[in-house]
Amino acid sequence: MTSSDVLATEGSTLDGRIEFGSMYFDIKAFGSNGRLAQRLKERLEKEIPDEQVLIEESWDLSFDIFSDLIETAPDIANELRQKGMVRKGPMVIRLDSVKPVTIIGRNVEPYRLAKANVHYPFRDAKQFTRNNPFILILVVHPWFNYLSIYNDFAGIDTAFTRSLARRAFMQFSHDSTPLTSIAKKVPADVTIGDASRLLSAIFFVNVWPKDADSSIKYAMPSWLYLNPRATHRLTYWHAKFFCAQNPNGTQIDGFADDDY
Repeated sequence: MTSSDVLATEGSTLDGRIEFGSMYFDIKAFGSNGRLAQRLKERLEKEIPDEQVLIEESWDLSFDIFSDLIETAPDIANELRQKGMVRKGPMVIRLDSVKPVTIIGRNVEPYRLAKANVHYPFRDAKQFTRNNPFILILVVHPWFNYLSIYNDFAGIDTAFTRSLARRAFMQFSHDSTPLTSIAKKVPADVTIGDASRLLSAIFFVNVWPKDADSSIKYAMPSWLYLNPRATHRLTYWHAKFFCAQNPNGTQIDGFADDDY
């Protein structure tokens, strides 16, 4: 699509168009914090091969902070050699001897995780369509995220996905900050608020197969969130088209009575 169709200054390729409602979409594998925590662990263990690195307490950090930690892994490794443990915000990194089995604990705070990753839906805002509804499809699978989003225990995953979508739709709908501050290859005169209003919906799709190992007690739904402030709004009538066929159904939320 050309720059007159999408926000990208030089145009962009999207994953698809749905004739019903003239809706465009793009698909991303979703799994930032668990995947990044594992990458940080692997990077540190390359620096300290004779011990194992444990990433504990909270992984509720932003994509950018994790990226910085991975980039500075050699410095963190030096500090670990000296102290044995390093704290980075709510997260603890420590060394332990290599064992056949290691058990660690982790705290999960869905609202803090959503707050830390508030700009995540806009990382590829260049693909947002100017003249038609745009749906960002985020594929959720335990393997993508090292079980960070896994089975919606106590509604934690629902709280996180809803909070992240609500922030994307409402926190930034009137934000005059240039979009270039958080996204690449977009015009300098486009604001984060403009991009927020062009994001018609976010669809977190559970792709765990129906015929998966029956011993796994898996009960996570898919979630479709509709932007009540979108320039090109989708209705529940449109949303029914996206009801994923998985054992636990699709939760649809249009924030009808939660838009303030």
